[in-house]
Amino acid sequence: MEKKFKLAKSGSASDTDESNECNAMGKPPEKIGPAYMDAYERRVFLNEMVKVLPEPVQDRIVVLKNIQLEHCKIDTEFYTEVSKLEKKFLERFEELYQKRKDIITGKVSPAKETAKYTEPPLEIIDKGDYNFDKLLKPFQNIPRDIQGIPDFWLTVFKNIELISDTMDTPDEAALKCLTDVAIEYETPESFILKFHFDENEFFSNDILTKQYFMRFHLDPNDPFHFEGPEIYKSIGCDIKWKRNKNLTIQTIKKRSIRTGKKTLKTVKCNSFFNFFYPPIEQNDELTDDDTKEILATDFSIGHMFRVRIIPKAILFYTGDMIEDYQDVSSDVGDSNSNSDENYNIKIPSGGSAEGGNIVDPNQCKSQ
Repeated sequence: MEKKFKLAKSGSASDTDESNECNAMGKPPEKIGPAYMDAYERRVFLNEMVKVLPEPVQDRIVVLKNIQLEHCKIDTEFYTEVSKLEKKFLERFEELYQKRKDIITGKVSPAKETAKYTEPPLEIIDKGDYNFDKLLKPFQNIPRDIQGIPDFWLTVFKNIELISDTMDTPDEAALKCLTDVAIEYETPESFILKFHFDENEFFSNDILTKQYFMRFHLDPNDPFHFEGPEIYKSIGCDIKWKRNKNLTIQTIKKRSIRTGKKTLKTVKCNSFFNFFYPPIEQNDELTDDDTKEILATDFSIGHMFRVRIIPKAILFYTGDMIEDYQDVSSDVGDSNSNSDENYNIKIPSGGSAEGGNIVDPNQCKSQ
């Protein structure tokens, strides 16, 4: 779709008059120039700028961009090696994650220790409209002889806006049974999130999985925007819901306008467990804007689990780590929207349409 834009101009009589008028009123003049254009306008302006440069200068720019392309190619090799290191060091992290799981679930009751860290002071701020006493009451009522840390993962999820937004009240009973969230690197180009559950009333799986796939190579149509591996696809798993316990759907009564008869209709509802059912069509040419937004959120959540939540879960539980999340919908369709930790969140721009319809039976175990 063609985008209309108007380039800022400087040096005209009207600009000078406006500047003088602003100064006379005690207001700063309006800032102009490429830095104050939106991203698309700035790109078009700079492209036009290069075209009007002397031809010898344009030739030198071509050489510099060729050098930059070589830099990008080396970047892909660097991140490939980083991915291999992550897989190698995961074995050492897993020892710590197992200790964490044993303490959370009450399997191990560790001896009391003196803190080896310094608690940063917190500034006393206005509590706003929140009733802290009401919110704290459930935690104050936990019995002293409780084993482990009750509702650990549920509390972590509720403390993160990006995940909390996907949850509804019925999800909480199921997430109380979540005992661990783990990661597995199947290949350097993919990782699997594993959600371990105790026996519960909702589904028979003891593990739910979500696999994410990454690209480490340059996009031939846009090679200069490589800033690390790109998450481009995800695959969920088959949840073995128990009878009438599917948290992702609800049955409603609908009256026919023509006949007046009431019928039952199943509709999708908000639930964290929709996370395991990514949109099937993960192809930019086949995906509408709503699906792109869902995919962008999905990739952001998967990325956050990998680099933030799994490694630092206790810090989200205690509030030492606060995730400021910006709405990903503003970046939908922007293939250059990147995230931290040198990983990009990217809407796929081609390839086969794969998604929740592909399930590895070894990934979702049912007992």
